[in-house]
Parts: sequence; structure tokens; C-alpha cells
Amino acid sequence: MRIIQAPNPYIIEDGEFSIFLAGSAGNHDWRTELLTPLLEKHKDMPIVFLNPYRLDYPKKVSELQEQNQWECDSLQKTNGVIFWLCDETLAPLSLLELGLFLEGARPMFFGMNPNYKISFEIKDRIRIFKPTVSVAASIPELQKEVSRYFNTFFSNVKKASRIRLSQRRMRLTK
Repeated sequence: MRIIQAPNPYIIEDGEFSIFLAGSAGNHDWRTELLTPLLEKHKDMPIVFLNPYRLDYPKKVSELQEQNQWECDSLQKTNGVIFWLCDETLAPLSLLELGLFLEGARPMFFGMNPNYKISFEIKDRIRIFKPTVSVAASIPELQKEVSRYFNTFFSNVKKASRIRLSQRRMRLTK
């Protein structure tokens, strides 16, 4: 398991599952709170978290462009995305990213503070566009959703790998 921090370059290796940490950057470091238990529980799984959050957020136009490019490239390449919306800000760029992801088929995990200003509207849009996605009301609830997905996904990958290996062996013995 790896965490790639923006704007560091990276390569996703074959067999790795990449997931982007989208959402607001309020006063609460929700990404660390979310990742700490996941890192412990799934440390041996080939997961790469792409974290756009930076303590030293860029101020120069060229640095902002680099940050925006990193985030947009990462969102396009990633296997899935985790969203969390804090209640301190509306996070318009996160809402833009959410809208883009609602249309896609990639795995999406979503949560928001129950006091988020337009929580009803967001929940209702998710219900309409992506009814299979549940809306977590807390970071621990979001962790459970993500963890459950990782367990199922990698269990299926192992099963498929064993089946392919068994089929290969059968062909060799014929």
C-alpha cells in the first residue's frame, strides 16, 4: 500500500488499485483520519492512494497549474475515488469532480458531514445518478464501505488468479 502526495510524479504498477482522495480541504484532516485504519487493515494489498491535499498549498499561478494538472491527470487515471465533503465550505471544485464521477462506471465512495450546506441536494443527485452508492455520514462509516470493497475486490482477484493458474496447468497436462 502506498500514498502518493501531490504534486509528486508516480507510476501505477500492474496489479495495483489506485484510488483518488477527492473532497473538501476544510479545517479537519479527514484524509489522515480515513487512511490510518485502512493502512493498518490493508497494508499488504496493492493499493495506491492519490492524495491531492498539501499543507503548502500553491500560491503562484504556475504552481496552481501544476496542482490542477496533477489532480486532473490523477482523476482520469485512477481506478476509483473516495469523496468526503466537510461542512466548512461548499467545495465547488469537489462538486465538479463529483459530477464527473457520477457518470462513470468506476468505483466511488462518498460521504459528507451531515451539516454540509446542500446535503439533501447532493444525496438526491447521487440517488438519481448512482443509486448503488451509499452516502456515509461519518469518516468511520466511509472507512467501512471502502474496506468492504477492498476485501471483496482483492478476494475476487485472488480467485480469478487461481482459476487462471488451474486452467494453465490443465492445458500443460494435456
